[in-house]
Amino acid sequence: MNKMKKIQLWLAAASMMMVAAACSSEANEPAQPTQEQASVEFTVNLDGIESRANGDGTTADQLIFAVFDSEGNELAALRQNDVAITGREATVKTSVARGQNYTFVFWAQKKVGENLTDNGFYNTTNLKDVVVNYNGEANDERRDAFCAVVADYATQPITGPIEKEVTLRRPFAQIDFVCDLDEWKKLHSSNYKLIGSDLNVTAGAFTHLNLLTGEASQPTTEAFTLQLPQYWKKHNKDTYDFCGFITSKVGTDQYQDLFATESGDNFWLSMNYVLASPDVTVLDHAQMNIYTFGLLEKPVKVPVDKLPIQRNHRTVVHVSNITTLVEVAFEIDPSTGGDINY
Repeated sequence: MNKMKKIQLWLAAASMMMVAAACSSEANEPAQPTQEQASVEFTVNLDGIESRANGDGTTADQLIFAVFDSEGNELAALRQNDVAITGREATVKTSVARGQNYTFVFWAQKKVGENLTDNGFYNTTNLKDVVVNYNGEANDERRDAFCAVVADYATQPITGPIEKEVTLRRPFAQIDFVCDLDEWKKLHSSNYKLIGSDLNVTAGAFTHLNLLTGEASQPTTEAFTLQLPQYWKKHNKDTYDFCGFITSKVGTDQYQDLFATESGDNFWLSMNYVLASPDVTVLDHAQMNIYTFGLLEKPVKVPVDKLPIQRNHRTVVHVSNITTLVEVAFEIDPSTGGDINY
């Protein structure tokens, strides 16, 4: 009798271990749909991308995916925080109940550190309230991110399997300060070597984004500065990095990496992302500061008043006469949905 009890206990324990192992192996995989469920598969791509040295979207490697019910509540069990993005594309799968209404939300960003819902730039714990952090360095491609919402089934119940392609776009305005080749040569031949730039914004940059509705809110009321990158401290004055591009004190600069082919020979002095609305809004004042070795306390200042920005557009500030009297002109570039040239 005791032997029989021991056998039964052993079988029960073995059964529990098999169940636990199965649950563990399937923890990161979508559950297989039952007859009451429908399989859902989305093929995601990042749009508004250009073949250029910066702003090409290749830094985004983490896709966050969420499902909301008809009341706008997220179904936490269906959240996927770490879908891999390869070659600016990703595939996400899940299962949902047939006959119900859902909204699907997507956010693509650069994976930084171990915290999947806070990479230091964006807190995505609540996708109805993504929080933007403007602390840190300027000209940082890790700030690039993309989003999309599929609301087709918010009012139309799902009745069967779904396979759909989804295009993600930037919720940001990209603010670029550029100069032409002649201006860059003047800067490069000046007495002090350039080491980088920062960007100061006085007010008007949104800090919260509801991915479900697309609404950007809570604009900044105080100035903030995306700070001078410290890369230059790791190099000597003969070889340094300016806005992500390596140049040399002697020899020929690597100009092939410095210019945007779609808008002529423009050297990128600064490139930053600011959360924006779908409509054109205006930043009261922005100022890019260009720093050189030996004169860190006296940067070249490029101020711009009433700077227009728009979601998924670039505001391009054309800078001239930097070594004498600074002049600017700007425009909206339509290549990412539209460009604003200033």
